[in-house]
Amino acid sequence: MERSTTVAPITTSVTVSCSAERAFEVFTKEFGAWWPIHVYSIGRERAEKAVFEGWEGGRIYEVIEGGGEATWGRVIRWGPPSRLELEWQTNPEAPGPTHVTVTFTPEGTGARVDLEHRGWEVYGDQATAARREYDEGWPSTLRLFADAADAAA
Repeated sequence: MERSTTVAPITTSVTVSCSAERAFEVFTKEFGAWWPIHVYSIGRERAEKAVFEGWEGGRIYEVIEGGGEATWGRVIRWGPPSRLELEWQTNPEAPGPTHVTVTFTPEGTGARVDLEHRGWEVYGDQATAARREYDEGWPSTLRLFADAADAAA
């Protein structure tokens, strides 16, 4: 009998000094400039750049030296300037993708950016361990995004 494992999503937020529209652009169009490619990638030190294709069905992927590509995810909802939904699968051997939602909400003179990563249940008995790998990664990565967004304000 198969067990169903429910694992809480990762949620993290930042507030940036630019508009929600500008924050959306920094997150998507300028993704390769702020993403920590040598820390969070498949190729690590061989990874050359991260690419975010800004449309529904677009890929999020890395280019590895020599011209190879490794897909991390796909855009399943493209809703500028307020919402992105992604299928996320940075491990090609994982049993299936998880889901990431990013929302951009005007707040004062800036914007609040909320990220939720859910769907860990696809990993079955390994769901908790799979989630744990992202516990520190998303908050630190979202801070790098916030620094880039603040610089773009």
